Amino acid sequence: MKGIGCDGVDAVMVTMQVVGCDLGEAQRMFITAPCRVAELIFHHAFVEGLERSQGDL
Repeated sequence: MKGIGCDGVDAVMVTMQVVGCDLGEAQRMFITAPCRVAELIFHHAFVEGLERSQGDL
């Protein structure tokens, strides 16, 4: 979908319509899509770093 300019919230909404699922299911599909693996790995590493730094304040 990104190739046709459909990403973010729009992609989640399209997923809901095409698959016929609710918002939570569409978000999980969007976030865990194989094409987003690198983003997901970065996100998890970033969040872990933030959580670890909470003790440093």
